Amino acid sequence: TQEDASEFLQLVFETIRREEMEEAKKSGAAASGGGGGKNSQQKVSSPQQKPTTTEEGGGGGGKWVTVGVRKGEERMVVANSQLDPSSAAHSPASRTILSSRILNGTLRSHLRGASNSAKGVTSVTIQPFFFLPVDIHHKGRQSLEEAMKNTFAAEVVINEDRTAGGRGGGEMRKQELIGTLPNVLIIQLKRWAVTSEGDVVKIDNTVSFGPSFVVPAEVCADKYSGAERSYTLKAVVCHRGMQAVKGHYVTYVNNCPPSVIEEHTKVAATASATTSSAPAPSKAQRHPLTLCDDSRLSVVPLSKAVEDTPYFLFWVRNEM
Repeated sequence: TQEDASEFLQLVFETIRREEMEEAKKSGAAASGGGGGKNSQQKVSSPQQKPTTTEEGGGGGGKWVTVGVRKGEERMVVANSQLDPSSAAHSPASRTILSSRILNGTLRSHLRGASNSAKGVTSVTIQPFFFLPVDIHHKGRQSLEEAMKNTFAAEVVINEDRTAGGRGGGEMRKQELIGTLPNVLIIQLKRWAVTSEGDVVKIDNTVSFGPSFVVPAEVCADKYSGAERSYTLKAVVCHRGMQAVKGHYVTYVNNCPPSVIEEHTKVAATASATTSSAPAPSKAQRHPLTLCDDSRLSVVPLSKAVEDTPYFLFWVRNEM
């Protein structure tokens, strides 16, 4: 099933990371140094004060930390999980090649209070991720950029917490943004929904994309240049079948040499112009990919992958 596929992928990454940590402990050194990127610095209100953190469990490669602001402070305080040196999950040995150099992305969940006790205060939850879920139910046909903007749009939630002097019932503004852009970005297009009867149904909406992609600046918590947000497509995993609970998986790989790309785009353009009255596909949509369908291999245009209900999109960052 689609759910099983994402859980299996998560398990594979967690297993690799765990094995890397074990090897690092055996050798007595970290598997990789550095890492952290643009978010390695913490923002605190003053050199003398440190934010109070609450550690909880989280998915996507480790624990995460919720950060609050002390009384009287009217600014956001951001800290990441490495502020807790006592946690084995965040020790230097845990910063493996997988988590610090490859799948090193983080999400920041911003929650801004509206009550008198929390007005003007923004708390931030930082959580690492292996792959990025993107909602696609908003429109029947949309671009990947549109889907990401809709997924990371701000929303208003009702605060029902009446503890610690809270009045409850106040509105709070919540928004999730990408904190650290990973070197390898895996996007999971959420192609399922649960009906009121509890049935899982497949969403076959079309999400268009090309051989390159620039992550929208609006979904990033930090200011990245266009070059830093640029990615190249490496592979597309598609789920074929009418139901979310069963089907067949195929993979499109972006590995054709330049000579094949040039020849294939010319042939595809000529064939489209002579056999159809519809507008010819763009050069990006004619970009050739290798279709891997069990033991069968063939070269097909990228447009075929777009229409083949993609489930996972694998991108590699151009500027690491």
